[in-house]
Amino acid sequence: MHVPFPAPSPADARLQSILRFIHASRGVTRSDVGRATNLNPSTVVRLVGELRELGLVVNEETLHRRRRGRPSDILRINPKAGYAVGLEFGRDHLIMAITDAVGEVVSWSNEADVPPFAASETTAHALIAAVEASVATAGIAWENVDAIGLALHDIVNARGEWVTKDRIHDAPFAIQDVFQRNLRRTTTVEDVSRAFAEAEFRYGAGRHRQDMAYVFIGSHGVGSGVFVNGQLLKSSSGVCGEIGHIIVDEGGPLCHCGSRGCLETLASHEAVMRQLEVLLAQGVRVSVPEAQLTFGQLCAAAGAGDKVASLVLHRLAHNVAIAVASMINLTGTPHIVVGGQLALAGDVFLSDLASAVRHRIIALLARDLTVSYARLPLNAGARGVAVQALQTQWLTGDILSRARARKQAA
Repeated sequence: MHVPFPAPSPADARLQSILRFIHASRGVTRSDVGRATNLNPSTVVRLVGELRELGLVVNEETLHRRRRGRPSDILRINPKAGYAVGLEFGRDHLIMAITDAVGEVVSWSNEADVPPFAASETTAHALIAAVEASVATAGIAWENVDAIGLALHDIVNARGEWVTKDRIHDAPFAIQDVFQRNLRRTTTVEDVSRAFAEAEFRYGAGRHRQDMAYVFIGSHGVGSGVFVNGQLLKSSSGVCGEIGHIIVDEGGPLCHCGSRGCLETLASHEAVMRQLEVLLAQGVRVSVPEAQLTFGQLCAAAGAGDKVASLVLHRLAHNVAIAVASMINLTGTPHIVVGGQLALAGDVFLSDLASAVRHRIIALLARDLTVSYARLPLNAGARGVAVQALQTQWLTGDILSRARARKQAA
């Protein structure tokens, strides 16, 4: 759903255009700003001066050009202009990251106290308390926090509402409204796979690419986030990139969505471990202790050459390839990044997956196909949604009003 933003005043519109240009660049001069915004030099100098006084822009260094005249200052966004808090919340984990104004992580934690995984007021208030505690622990003044990002597993819609798979027929819970009402900060609520994709596209395996598809193989589900021409695909409903519900086996297990043979029913950690249990019941053995064997241990065993573990992951690669190939042919995005514990399986799984995908996509895309593992650490999902929350601040111009309020309060 498209939500129109209030139109800024002409003066603020010029400030916002300068801010967005500097924010999108790695360093620009005032001349660059003038050319990009069609503003005359004196206006640029005045407006940039205002942004500097507000603490939003800094002169980080001096550029010595190979020509006569004064050196040109390089303008960048001030990393200390504000902060965003990102949370990635799953059934058994809560990861939090605080980023500065340019998206660099300044503090993060893997919380030991995880609230119940429920779309409820009780869980929402526990998460809100965790946000406040993390900011205090990081030594950041609350008034310097500009935005909150919340990456959730299961289903999130465009209105910032959340529903868990075990309560799929319940009315979605308006968690965005609860956060904004209690924290008084703009809150971005995002699907966890798209949050991971955002981080990998900007800072990880997708950096310097225009097209990328991130595929997340999780404990209970499979998701994706797809970038095309530098833009993250999102529908008006908020439901997009549900690769886990591409049918790969019409006679397969029943999915919670009502279909049979969705990728999720065959490729989640739970599904893969059930397949392994069938083999173990038939008398086959793996090279690691079978008691409390985890998906990560299975991947590591396959990477070490265990035949049974390799067979199970070969089947997984086959099923994932069917869905990934459909996604590639549909979006034209041949660069695939695989997230989750599969990285423990090493290059053999990637080669297996790439081979199975290559035979299912059109030749033009097959020539450019790359398949790699995600590169970022555990906090990537929290970082990705924090960056999305910051982007909203720059887009709406809220960053200006918050900077002015801080200056007046100082």
